Amino acid sequence: MSTQTCRECRRATSEPVAVALEHVASGPGHILYLCPVCQFALGLVPLDEHPADSLGFPLYVDGNPETERQWGTASPPRQGPAAAP
Repeated sequence: MSTQTCRECRRATSEPVAVALEHVASGPGHILYLCPVCQFALGLVPLDEHPADSLGFPLYVDGNPETERQWGTASPPRQGPAAAP
Protein backbone atom coordinates (compact mmCIF):
# COMPACT_ATOMS: atom_id res chain seq x y z
CA MET A 1 0.00 0.00 0.00
CA SER A 2 1.28 3.44 -0.84
CA THR A 3 1.56 6.36 1.53
CA GLN A 4 -1.16 9.01 1.23
CA THR A 5 -1.72 12.35 2.93
CA CYS A 6 -4.77 12.57 5.19
CA ARG A 7 -7.11 15.28 3.93
CA GLU A 8 -8.11 16.23 7.50
CA CYS A 9 -4.89 16.31 9.55
CA ARG A 10 -2.48 16.63 6.58
CA ARG A 11 -0.17 13.90 7.92
CA ALA A 12 1.26 11.07 5.85
CA THR A 13 -0.33 7.70 6.57
CA SER A 14 0.63 4.23 5.43
CA GLU A 15 -2.93 3.04 6.20
CA PRO A 16 -5.11 5.44 4.14
CA VAL A 17 -8.87 4.94 4.18
CA ALA A 18 -10.74 5.97 1.02
CA VAL A 19 -13.93 7.67 2.24
CA ALA A 20 -15.37 9.54 -0.75
CA LEU A 21 -14.96 10.65 -4.33
CA GLU A 22 -14.18 14.32 -4.81
CA HIS A 23 -16.35 15.43 -7.71
CA VAL A 24 -14.85 18.06 -10.02
CA ALA A 25 -16.84 19.78 -12.77
CA SER A 26 -13.85 20.42 -15.02
CA GLY A 27 -12.52 16.87 -15.20
CA PRO A 28 -12.06 13.59 -13.39
CA GLY A 29 -12.42 13.64 -9.62
CA HIS A 30 -10.13 12.25 -6.98
CA ILE A 31 -10.42 9.77 -4.16
CA LEU A 32 -10.53 11.43 -0.73
CA TYR A 33 -8.23 9.67 1.76
CA LEU A 34 -8.17 10.01 5.54
CA CYS A 35 -5.99 8.38 8.17
CA PRO A 36 -7.83 5.79 10.31
CA VAL A 37 -7.98 8.18 13.30
CA CYS A 38 -9.65 11.00 11.33
CA GLN A 39 -11.99 8.56 9.56
CA PHE A 40 -13.19 7.26 12.94
CA ALA A 41 -13.34 10.73 14.54
CA LEU A 42 -15.45 12.15 11.70
CA GLY A 43 -17.68 9.07 11.52
CA LEU A 44 -17.22 8.51 7.79
CA VAL A 45 -18.05 5.16 6.19
CA PRO A 46 -15.16 3.77 4.08
CA LEU A 47 -15.81 4.01 0.33
CA ASP A 48 -15.70 0.23 -0.12
CA GLU A 49 -18.64 -0.07 2.33
CA HIS A 50 -20.90 2.38 0.45
CA PRO A 51 -24.08 0.98 -1.16
CA ALA A 52 -23.74 -0.25 -4.75
CA ASP A 53 -25.74 2.74 -6.09
CA SER A 54 -23.61 5.32 -4.22
CA LEU A 55 -22.21 8.26 -6.17
CA GLY A 56 -19.26 8.48 -3.80
CA PHE A 57 -20.35 11.45 -1.72
CA PRO A 58 -19.32 11.29 1.97
CA LEU A 59 -21.49 8.89 3.93
CA TYR A 60 -21.71 9.13 7.70
CA VAL A 61 -22.13 6.27 10.16
CA ASP A 62 -25.77 5.76 11.26
CA GLY A 63 -26.48 7.51 14.54
CA ASN A 64 -23.65 10.01 14.12
CA PRO A 65 -25.01 13.45 15.03
CA GLU A 66 -25.13 15.96 12.21
CA THR A 67 -22.11 18.21 12.30
CA GLU A 68 -21.13 21.50 10.73
CA ARG A 69 -18.70 19.55 8.54
CA GLN A 70 -21.56 17.58 6.93
CA TRP A 71 -23.22 20.77 5.77
CA GLY A 72 -20.03 22.49 4.62
CA THR A 73 -20.10 25.20 7.29
CA ALA A 74 -17.09 24.03 9.29
CA SER A 75 -14.11 26.25 9.88
CA PRO A 76 -10.81 25.62 8.04
CA PRO A 77 -9.02 22.29 8.73
CA ARG A 78 -7.51 21.87 12.19
CA GLN A 79 -3.95 20.76 12.80
CA GLY A 80 -5.06 17.29 13.91
CA PRO A 81 -8.17 15.39 14.92
CA ALA A 82 -7.72 16.12 18.63
CA ALA A 83 -7.04 19.85 18.22
CA ALA A 84 -9.50 22.26 19.76
CA PRO A 85 -11.89 23.90 17.25
